Amino acid sequence: MKRSLKYCGCTIAAIGLYSSQLFAQGLINNGAYIANNGAYIYIAGGAAMGNFTNQDAGASIGLVNNTGFMEVTGNWTNNSTQNIFTANTGTVELIGTAQLIGGTQTTWFNNLNCLGGGNKTLNFAELVGGGYAAPAGVLALNDRFLLLNTKKLTVTNPLTTAIIRTTGYIVSEHNVGNNLAIIQWNVGAINGVYVFPFGTTAVPANYIPLTITKTAGNTNILASTRHTSLSDNQPWQISVTQMWSQTIPGAGQVPVVIDRWWDIKSAPAFTGAVSFTYLGVENTTSYAPAGTFSAQNWVGTSWNPPVGAGPGVVAGTAVVSIPAQALGGTTPWVLSNTTAPLPIKLLYFDAKMNNKIVQLDWSTATETNNAFFEVQRSTDNQSFETIDVVDGAGNSTVVRDYNDVDKKPFTGVSYYRLRQVDYDGKFSFSQTVPVRLDNQKSFDFVFASPAESSSTVTLGFFNTVSEPISVLVTDSYGKKIFSSEFSPVEGFNKKEIQLPQLASAIYFVTLANSTNTITKIFFIN
Repeated sequence: MKRSLKYCGCTIAAIGLYSSQLFAQGLINNGAYIANNGAYIYIAGGAAMGNFTNQDAGASIGLVNNTGFMEVTGNWTNNSTQNIFTANTGTVELIGTAQLIGGTQTTWFNNLNCLGGGNKTLNFAELVGGGYAAPAGVLALNDRFLLLNTKKLTVTNPLTTAIIRTTGYIVSEHNVGNNLAIIQWNVGAINGVYVFPFGTTAVPANYIPLTITKTAGNTNILASTRHTSLSDNQPWQISVTQMWSQTIPGAGQVPVVIDRWWDIKSAPAFTGAVSFTYLGVENTTSYAPAGTFSAQNWVGTSWNPPVGAGPGVVAGTAVVSIPAQALGGTTPWVLSNTTAPLPIKLLYFDAKMNNKIVQLDWSTATETNNAFFEVQRSTDNQSFETIDVVDGAGNSTVVRDYNDVDKKPFTGVSYYRLRQVDYDGKFSFSQTVPVRLDNQKSFDFVFASPAESSSTVTLGFFNTVSEPISVLVTDSYGKKIFSSEFSPVEGFNKKEIQLPQLASAIYFVTLANSTNTITKIFFIN
């Protein structure tokens, strides 16, 4: 005979229920221990009812021993000081309409079944698969959408079958430079085909899985994806500084790149092949949109060469696949047209003052039709002049090191960059590096750069004295927004400061020590 605990807003019958409180909003476990030994707990009700809330009451911690089924028609909330479950072999079924999963503490679900109607939405970081030894629980999406809602979902079951579905999928969409709507799959040393079942509820709603065929490594894989709201891939992933095209001089994000970002992270790295799925409406490129597209990933200062191939479509969906390779780190991925890719891989470019001579060093990982490098210099980071030309290697697949010198640098701050030019005249630029030749100032303020869509501002300056520097941020009316003091190092400094949330406007930041005061303007968009 099936044993059950049932709450429908009016009556409750229980076997194994030691203590609980019942309110109009559903079942509240207020510091009790609920034992569900292979039975059913059914929490149901109309609007504003059918919720399950777990919380503590003083020294008593709300706990559930679930080896059976808990069926909930309302929201799931864990406000306890720890995970709800003392045993993690049971199943929680969300059988209502639109349901929220959250609270103030992560719930370690074993089996989690998404049923009923409406979307299921995370309001807190959650875990599925089981939080105990040998996790083997399954996330069953069935035909429902699970919205990550800027939260991380951790899957502890390392098997490729830990997430199953019919027509449902997980929505990771959050169009900001640092998308926190992430699936973390703790795959460990197991190899196989891992399908991250992403999809979008925007028009047109569609299934766009990210498929990773892992062949080596012992790691956790984190993945997310997002469609950009405009046709220029904005906002860029937070670490990306340029999206130049080698074929179309200048910006490549509009004519070359599909309007979607992917992020694949791991620690440590692993080896695997990847298939990226995109929507045809995201292909707003103007440079051969029906051509062949490949994947490129950002590696801190530049883009790796394109790999893999897939068709360009403007309707439905399409897949771009890359062969097995080393993956991980924090590198974002985009899909670009193979006939106009983003720049070749420049490993680094550096400029340093050495006895009043600027030493310039750079290195490439690959080169394709690379004719030469122009070494360029500027005093305002706007207008550059070419001071030397260094021959390229043409075509190369090995690391190559280059160096040059500027024997007559300007006094004060100068900016250096490379202009890489192909045999056919196509070109791209490196990052810009500031260098300072002493002009008797105790420090030079180089830049104040706010991050995209945030109030984080990065300050860059050169320093020659060992004394603290004060920072003052004010608005255009002189009202103080922020002040602090720190001890810089000798040479070039980069200092990141966190400001309160600011309105779009002009702001002023002032650096000062006992002998020097300099102010810069920055903008919050």
